[in-house]
Amino acid sequence: MSVVRTINPHRQSVHSYSGYLFYNQEADLMDQTNAITWIGLVIGMIGAISPTIFGLLAIF
Repeated sequence: MSVVRTINPHRQSVHSYSGYLFYNQEADLMDQTNAITWIGLVIGMIGAISPTIFGLLAIF
């Protein structure tokens, strides 16, 4: 879970609060899928932006 907390630091307070009430494995799983979704979005954005950067480099 340390990986997810470093990727998504603003969700740490929510996670610790749910852990304080009761250990919820579903919330744990949600954090993991959320982190995976964010990683996918970042990779997708890089994949979308990189052709324009290479195109500009090819022009200059």
